[in-house]
Amino acid sequence: ERPFKFTHNRNKSTKSSVVDYDFFVYLSYLLGFLFRLYCKVFRTHQLNTLVNEINSKFDFKMVSANSIAMSVGVFKADRFFAKLIISKLQPEKLVVTSRWLHYGFLSVANERGLEIIELQHGSILKSNVFYQSLDEGDLSPGTMFTFSEYWNDRNWNANEVIAVGNASIEANIKEREQD
Repeated sequence: ERPFKFTHNRNKSTKSSVVDYDFFVYLSYLLGFLFRLYCKVFRTHQLNTLVNEINSKFDFKMVSANSIAMSVGVFKADRFFAKLIISKLQPEKLVVTSRWLHYGFLSVANERGLEIIELQHGSILKSNVFYQSLDEGDLSPGTMFTFSEYWNDRNWNANEVIAVGNASIEANIKEREQD
């Protein structure tokens, strides 16, 4: 396996195209860095206004002009590459492991009406702020696949939550809860 292959492949263990887009992720960060410089030179007033507005809501400095410009640049680059890849492959569904890493793809997929599925990627506490009240709108997946029924009571910010995990793990968790 080459880490930066520029094409999709047919993995023998799956029935669908798998895209290795690490190359695009790194390129998005480079473009985000360059966009940050552009914003600092040509969009200073708008950037500072936004930073001041956000930081005024907190007792501490929550964001900087650099972090906002970089985030916007990375998102724009991700969307650009997502449009290219999705146009080329024309998938029916998008499956992601962690939406925070794929906002550009989720945005384009939702725009095109693709089904989006996120796979639970770790042990998420009920008190996790990212899964409590954050409404991500068009950046949310339609369906969340969880490890088991035990995990379904989190606020996954998805239209549907489906347990696809191992029944023996579920039974073990319920047994421990009774002890």
